[in-house]
Amino acid sequence: MTRLPALPDSLMSLEINYTPLISLPTLPASLTELSIKNTSLISLPTLSDRLEYLSIVETPLISLPTLPASLTELSMENTSLTRLPTLPDSLTNLKIINTPLISLPTLPDRLEFLLIFETPLISLPTLPASLTELSIKNTPLISLPTLSDRLEYLSIVKTPLISLPTLPASLTELSMENTSLTRLPALPDRLTTLFIENTPLTSPPLLPDRLESLCIEDTDLTSLSELPRKLESFKVINTRLTRLPALPDSLTSLWIQNTLLTGLPALPDSLTNLLIQSTPLTSSPALPDRLMRLSIFFHPVDPPAGAAGQPDGTAYP
Repeated sequence: MTRLPALPDSLMSLEINYTPLISLPTLPASLTELSIKNTSLISLPTLSDRLEYLSIVETPLISLPTLPASLTELSMENTSLTRLPTLPDSLTNLKIINTPLISLPTLPDRLEFLLIFETPLISLPTLPASLTELSIKNTPLISLPTLSDRLEYLSIVKTPLISLPTLPASLTELSMENTSLTRLPALPDRLTTLFIENTPLTSPPLLPDRLESLCIEDTDLTSLSELPRKLESFKVINTRLTRLPALPDSLTSLWIQNTLLTGLPALPDSLTNLLIQSTPLTSSPALPDRLMRLSIFFHPVDPPAGAAGQPDGTAYP
């Protein structure tokens, strides 16, 4: 099927998947959702003034029609778009994946969620004050604009970022993976989750008191600052750390893999999960009575390679 018949005036949702359509008929004014995946479409007809959701995936679209003022969610994945039309003020969610955009239009004031993966963007426009989640992956960005004071989640992956702007007090989750950052700005007091992987930090950040989950993987850090008293989960993987700070009484899970540690600090009574792999410990502290899961692997591996290194490929529980 390369064409559809006329669509009924009552139609509210239209989903087209894995169909070699080359064109669409006139879209009814009643349509509120349009989802297109793996088709041969390169353009769309005029969109309904009531459309709220638009998703285009695995489709060689080269242009979009005017976006209606009713639209709240827009998702473009694996398309041939190089530009977007003006984004409506109603838009709250914008997702762009593997689409060759050279720039973004002005972002609407109500936007709350922005995801940009695998695009050639070299800069972002001003971020709206309403933004609460920002995810960026596999882009050439080296810096970010000022972050929203409402931002709660920030993730940067496979992006050569060399600096971060001031982190807002609202931020609760921060993830930096495969970046060029050598330092982090001050971490906000509300931060509960911090993930750092393959990022060449030269000095350990001061960790906020509310932090509950901390993962440090593939970095050149040789020391850490004091661990927060509320920390529950702590992972140290493929690093050059030679010692750990005191472990807090709140800790329930500890994962040590491919490090230079020869000893561990006292294990808190709260600990229920402990994994130690490819780490040259010469002694171990007493195991806590509440420990429910203990995994120990001591097979020979290459020493940690730091920020440029790779894990050994072994699967662990």
